[in-house]
Amino acid sequence: MLDDSIALFAKRHLALVEGERRCEVEQTQALLSGLAPTYLQRLGLALVGVRVTGARTGLGGKTLLTLEAAVLGDQLPPTSLRAGDI
Repeated sequence: MLDDSIALFAKRHLALVEGERRCEVEQTQALLSGLAPTYLQRLGLALVGVRVTGARTGLGGKTLLTLEAAVLGDQLPPTSLRAGDI
């Protein structure tokens, strides 16, 4: 009986996570098709004109990248990046 409730919980949770992922993909596609990348950067939703200057492995095996502006002297806007960002 307990196994059934755990399986039901897991099935419901997976369906909710998948629905959330679909919504995020649709939202990202709408933003990318309707707004210029530079405008998305001003909103803090994207970074343009960057290059990777370093990579290392962090906690949990996550890859940590060091980014800088592709044009020397340019400043990157304050932002935070997470998995799934544009």
